[in-house]
Amino acid sequence: MKSDPLMLKAREEAVDCPHNHICLKGEQGHLCKVASEHGDKVLFLQNDQPKKLCPYCHAFGDDDICTCPVRYRLYSEYRI
Repeated sequence: MKSDPLMLKAREEAVDCPHNHICLKGEQGHLCKVASEHGDKVLFLQNDQPKKLCPYCHAFGDDDICTCPVRYRLYSEYRI
């Protein structure tokens, strides 16, 4: 995946990344699995995965949502 201005902006916004933006280096093993995209920079996560300590993962009723700008960009642009 090539760098683009929107991805660089997303990385700058994701200052609390506990993984040091490893997903931008092609490492995908730690990425949360996305169930669906909802709204601006909000991803609903699949319920079949272990809970991770991440400042961008939030409980939302019975679901979890991800608000990481980088994760959102990867999913919305590349469906990763």
